[in-house]
Amino acid sequence: MLVEDYEKFFEMTTEERKQSIQEHPWILNEILASLGHEEAAIRDQLNYRLFIMLLSENALGETVITEFVSKLSSTD
Repeated sequence: MLVEDYEKFFEMTTEERKQSIQEHPWILNEILASLGHEEAAIRDQLNYRLFIMLLSENALGETVITEFVSKLSSTD
């Protein structure tokens, strides 16, 4: 995701974020892929912030969280 994409998400309301995630599920894969990004600004200030925001707003369903845990704990 581009910096502009993150900024759009931060400007959205909780409901807008939830709706956007439902309409564009690929965003979740982008977040997951960027969790370990080498650039601190992207990783810490954008990606982690959005991930925590989505978690705290319950914007991620149980299935999505389970998939995240499975992918993150995978040894592949």
